[in-house]
Amino acid sequence: MLDFIVLVWNEVITKPMTNSLLMLYVFLGSNLGLAIIAFTILVRGATYKLVVRQLRQTRKMQDLGPLCGSSMTGIRTTPSSGNKRS
Repeated sequence: MLDFIVLVWNEVITKPMTNSLLMLYVFLGSNLGLAIIAFTILVRGATYKLVVRQLRQTRKMQDLGPLCGSSMTGIRTTPSSGNKRS
């Protein structure tokens, strides 16, 4: 099972990323620094919508924090005894 996971990881994630970086390296005049910067910008651009969505959800959860905290004031947690009402 682990061999399958490693194979999938290498074929789906590692090799395409390496090939993209090498392609950028060739296109940008054999400058590895510029290739890494360009690759980073491309990845950030590709994941921008996901990051924005996650930030919005995090802000909503922070707004709900005080509401949840006020309802949980009577509950104490200790590692040995679990949840107990005080």
